[in-house]
Amino acid sequence: MIARDYLLVVDELRTLDGKEHTFDWLYHNKGSNISCGLPVSKAGPGKLPPGYAYLQDINAFEVSQEEPFEIIFPGERVTTRLTMLGRSGDEVFTATGPFSGVADRVPVTIVRRKGKVVRFISLIEPEIQKQPKVKMLTLIPGNSLQIEITLSEGEDLVSFPTDGLESFSVSTGSGSSGRTQVLTTESGK
Repeated sequence: MIARDYLLVVDELRTLDGKEHTFDWLYHNKGSNISCGLPVSKAGPGKLPPGYAYLQDINAFEVSQEEPFEIIFPGERVTTRLTMLGRSGDEVFTATGPFSGVADRVPVTIVRRKGKVVRFISLIEPEIQKQPKVKMLTLIPGNSLQIEITLSEGEDLVSFPTDGLESFSVSTGSGSSGRTQVLTTESGK
């Protein structure tokens, strides 16, 4: 979902055999480097898939709590902030990887998660004035998937009304006045 100040990405992956599998979520972004504030880990991403052999400057981190974490991609004019809802047991890697060729390197992150059904919920925010507008990303407990994005000027609530991710609605609010209107209803079809 593209909003004025951010991009919300929800990826849901399911195993076909009903067994637990390991899933890697990757994101790369132009920038001068990459930073992550999570506790350091000794894990490594491994050599598979074959493209991982091209990674350099690898750092590993661990997620020990069910809470959002941030990865920062500083750039010359724009810094990009990636916020992801973490799960205990996630492994996070930062590195540099090839962009237009092996010598053209950009920062990359890999988030590794295990399960039969895994959902990666991430928010990507460009910071042109170095002041993030997104203050918090929260998963609302309940039967349906609801994500609250707290902004410097209000909140957005993204709701997926069914078991799938085919459609969603966004309502906005200004904190004390509550939610005021549905901004968008989209369909993935």
